[in-house]
Amino acid sequence: MQTRRIAFAVMIIFALSSLFIFGFSPKALASDIPFPAAWEHQDSCLSLLNGNFTYGFQGFTLFAPPPTGIPFDQISAYVPFSMAGTVTFDGHGKLTSLDFANLGGGGFPRTGSGTYAFDTTNPNYCSFNATWTFTSNAFGLPPITLHFYLVPGLDGKVVAWVVTDPGTISSGLLQRQ
Repeated sequence: MQTRRIAFAVMIIFALSSLFIFGFSPKALASDIPFPAAWEHQDSCLSLLNGNFTYGFQGFTLFAPPPTGIPFDQISAYVPFSMAGTVTFDGHGKLTSLDFANLGGGGFPRTGSGTYAFDTTNPNYCSFNATWTFTSNAFGLPPITLHFYLVPGLDGKVVAWVVTDPGTISSGLLQRQ
């Protein structure tokens, strides 16, 4: 009898917690609200990407065998990478960044700059396309340019992103400082 009561209590707790987690979770991203209802015009959406954000992420990228002397470890054709840093969006389509990267085991500082613009392919939602170029003097690496799809949260405190370049697997969040 005691076992049945415990099992019943566990089922009730599980059902209520599932209802809370899945049934009442708020919509967190600006892309969840159609453009006309959430934004009077693109400038309102663009204002969400204004200020300093931190980021940290990891992923894999296709990489040709590294030149001699560069301490990169590969996993098949891919090289693991991770980064942590800050990015500043000016609210008008330009970005700058400073981070520390680790590419296959070799760490180095980088600077970055780029542009971002409202995604006109889906004007009903607040989202952006960005082009971001990273530069480092370490190991004689050339600059690398990546393309991102960005979706800010409704309050602009968090921005979800994914790299859209073939051969690069990476996504993450930017957190407003």
